Amino acid sequence: MSRPGPDLWLLARFEDQGEELERRLGLGSAPAADHPGRAPSAGGEWLLGFECGLRLRLTRDSRCAARRGWSVEGNLPEPRHALDHLGVPSSAVIWRADPPGERGAPGGARIELWRLDDNGNQLRVDVLASESTAACLLARYEARGHKQTYWLERP
Repeated sequence: MSRPGPDLWLLARFEDQGEELERRLGLGSAPAADHPGRAPSAGGEWLLGFECGLRLRLTRDSRCAARRGWSVEGNLPEPRHALDHLGVPSSAVIWRADPPGERGAPGGARIELWRLDDNGNQLRVDVLASESTAACLLARYEARGHKQTYWLERP
């Protein structure tokens, strides 16, 4: 993964979602009253913060020549965490940074997020580098109200 700034990882690029993304996240030319902390910065970038500690910089991506797209950078190196908060479907992802656990997480930390579905199938959902990301994703998946069970493991 590359680091575009002193404290941000380049996490993913995804296709434009039309106005739906801007509407859902409260993005626009001015801060939305119902979305504090989600304001445009200079150059058409949007800075977003979440309760779990994830900070994102969302930028219109000029590298997506065939279609309008977005780049997302974050302070935590897990792309799935950022894309989940943004509500970006996997079908819209143009490029995603390698999950850190697949290449060796920073400092050797690895936390696996697992799912057990209602048919008894176990599936590793992701390998994460930070406890905060793992806990956030676990809570977000459990809050969806599906029959699946989620848990964290350290290999």
